[in-house]
Parts: sequence; C-alpha cells; structure tokens
Amino acid sequence: FLSGARGDAARACEWVRGAVRWREESGASSLRRGLLRGGKVLDETEVLKLLTLCPMLLSHRTGGKGGPLTLIHVGGFDASRWYATQSAAQFEAAGLMLLEAALANCDRASVEAGRLVRREILLDYDGLALSHVAPRVLLRQRPLLTLPDRWYPELVGRVACVNAPSLFAAVYRVVHP
Repeated sequence: FLSGARGDAARACEWVRGAVRWREESGASSLRRGLLRGGKVLDETEVLKLLTLCPMLLSHRTGGKGGPLTLIHVGGFDASRWYATQSAAQFEAAGLMLLEAALANCDRASVEAGRLVRREILLDYDGLALSHVAPRVLLRQRPLLTLPDRWYPELVGRVACVNAPSLFAAVYRVVHP
C-alpha cells in the first residue's frame, strides 16, 4: 500500500483502513479465513465453472522473480458460454476466491523467502477474437479486473503478454484502470 501511495504514509494508512472495511463487506476476509482453515479453491462450484470457461493454471510453478506463476489463455475464454452459464455475481465471487487464494499463496511464499513475493501472470492471447473484447464482456469483467489495483496492490508483481494482437494496446487502455 505504501508503494502504491507513492510513499505517502497517511494516504497508505487510509487505503489500508478502506481495504479492511472492503474485505469485511465483500466477504474477502471470510474467504481467506476459510482458505486458512484448509478450504480448497477447487471446492467452489463457480471457480470450477470459470476454469472450464477460461483455461488457466493457478500458481503453476514459479515466475522469474520467484512469485507464484499463473498462466491464463485469454484467447481460449468462451464468452458465449460464460454469459449463458455464469452471472456477473457468480463471476465476481469466483474471481474473488481466486484472488484470495493467490494472495494466500504469495503470503506463504513471502514468509518462506523473508521478503515480499508477488504473483506473476502470463496472459496468452492466442485465439483472441472480437467476442472476447465485446463491450458487454468488458463491462461485465471490469469490476473484477479493477480489484487487484484497488484492494490488492501487493499481489501482482509482473504481467507478461504473449501472442497479443496489435489491437491489444487500445483494448488494454479501456479495461485497465
């Protein structure tokens, strides 16, 4: 939070207080407690559904900076099935669980390494089509996509993109806060 607030301790403290409130109100704290008690991400129906709609490997090996590596095949995302089978609320619940699991993995790795370890993400855009960047898809994804920057500033260390089409830069500016 301190680096996200560019060294402004007062702003960082206010951000942390807001994050604590948000974590309680959103249910993120409850999800985290469940994970710490041995709960499994893959026990969640909506997470499993999301994983069938968007191929990804969670905390797959370790990235170049030592953080848990997540691979996401964006071009493999089935937007039509997603709209037909998962509501916006279900998507956000699944995404929140995935964020909490990622944060728990990073926290464990940080304790082991004795330093802050952040998640590394590889986004593969092979197969990206207009259906993936349709306004209705982006609008439904936006609330979840803004969570890491807003409430998990310590989570994501690096993001790498492969097979990104030239249109990527314009779309990225739309979805990235």
